[in-house]
Amino acid sequence: MAMATPKFNLEKPAAGDLDWDVPLNRNFDQIDSALINVMGSQIGDPTYDLNLRSPALLNRVLRIKDGASTPNDLEIHQVWIPFFRSAGFSQPNLNGLLLGGFWVDKYQACQPLATATSRGGLTPNSPGAGVGAACKPHVVPWTDVSWNTARAALENRGGAANKSASGTPTPCTMYATGDHPKAEFLVDSVDHLVGRHVEIVQGGTTYFRRIIKAGKFGEAKYVRVFPELPATITTDDTYTIIGHHMITPYEWFSLAAWAMTFRYRHGLQYPKGNNDYGKDIGDPRAIEYEGLTDPVLAGDETHEKRRCLTGSGPLSWSLNGRADGVWDLNGNVWEWNFQQIVSDGVNLSIAPGYPGAGTIVTPPGTSGQRITAMYDADAPVDGLSLNPDICLPTGMSSGGSAEFGNDGCWWNLDAATYAADRGGRWSYGLSGGVWAVILTDVPTNTVNYRGFRGAF
Repeated sequence: MAMATPKFNLEKPAAGDLDWDVPLNRNFDQIDSALINVMGSQIGDPTYDLNLRSPALLNRVLRIKDGASTPNDLEIHQVWIPFFRSAGFSQPNLNGLLLGGFWVDKYQACQPLATATSRGGLTPNSPGAGVGAACKPHVVPWTDVSWNTARAALENRGGAANKSASGTPTPCTMYATGDHPKAEFLVDSVDHLVGRHVEIVQGGTTYFRRIIKAGKFGEAKYVRVFPELPATITTDDTYTIIGHHMITPYEWFSLAAWAMTFRYRHGLQYPKGNNDYGKDIGDPRAIEYEGLTDPVLAGDETHEKRRCLTGSGPLSWSLNGRADGVWDLNGNVWEWNFQQIVSDGVNLSIAPGYPGAGTIVTPPGTSGQRITAMYDADAPVDGLSLNPDICLPTGMSSGGSAEFGNDGCWWNLDAATYAADRGGRWSYGLSGGVWAVILTDVPTNTVNYRGFRGAF
């Protein structure tokens, strides 16, 4: 009988590599390393080196209802980004930032009934009141959607339970003994602590903030937000705490900085993705480097592929190069972020209510150039800084910097309010990536190359 060809060819370790005079478990690391090296060349992505492994990330799958009159069942895959401190940047104020501490959608969002062949049956920008967004692998992403519709679809996850007091603004209670009167208050009930995203109305303006501490010794109702508000928080101010929400610049920066901290500074690449019509610009045209075609928007006259099904590419398309990572942060479709920018015809600035409101963020150079530096004007104090909440470039050149993936930035100075998109799409090549950002789209804009992603 003919001998079967072995799946893996494992060479015998060199003499002296293993110590047979010690218990076998002392040798496991070396045996494991030999296995990893040979497997790394046979997983469908020869550029991925399993011997240089990024940390694993915790996953969960939620099965909840939305807020529709006839509630939809939502399947939501998410990844936990643990707290970490950034490292590896050439700009000192980008290092030592306290980042992470949230769940993020593992894939680009989709409609509740999305499949590998169907968007899900709902009109993209008019899905119906209360309809929530799902997040599933190998399905058609939810595109052709405005910023407001995407925001609502994410906040509809879980129905009324996704917001404190079912979305009814509640007066803040002053925290008289605190050290941060513009950032601390007490909620009306511990049941209101449903998430990490909060809207506080003060003086007629709605401020969007992240909760950095909930509960403390002797006071379970305690909340501290960042950044602080313009004035001391009083009972004249109201809050609404939100669980599921559109990904924020802080959360997106955390993902990009995670890639820097745990991958790029150790010689590994930033996540790849669908930025070259179904594959990454750095890879050859071969099926093992490609994602699965989205049949709703397949190829065009000159390309077999454009959009791909969520999470369907090689492992190099994942944040940590593993199946348990966050997928499609580089390309496929642009993703709305919870950030708006105002142009007065001369400069761009952060819109009222958003972290860093009023800060001039007009990039230097020409729209379409590549990033060489990121906003770093706020020196971290105890790991806290506005830098990740702003998450916009301050340096540009034609070639860009490998430190920021040679990713691009595009903007429009025509007087209007714009919403930020990040990540890139299937045709942006080297300019797409985890640092890429576009500031040219008004919030009402809908296109087939933009989707969205949630966080919690």
